[in-house]
Amino acid sequence: MYECPNLFQLPVDGKHEDLRWVTWGSSTEYLIGKFNGKVFVPEGGKPLRSIH
Repeated sequence: MYECPNLFQLPVDGKHEDLRWVTWGSSTEYLIGKFNGKVFVPEGGKPLRSIH
């Protein structure tokens, strides 16, 4: 999952005061969580998979 990762921030339900980070891997799997500038802490368990 982490061969070529991307890390970006998105608002939850369009609310810019409630933000989450998404880490997206080259395998189209991703995790949603919080990032403090050094450590990414995923919410939930296993990575999610994008459906094309």
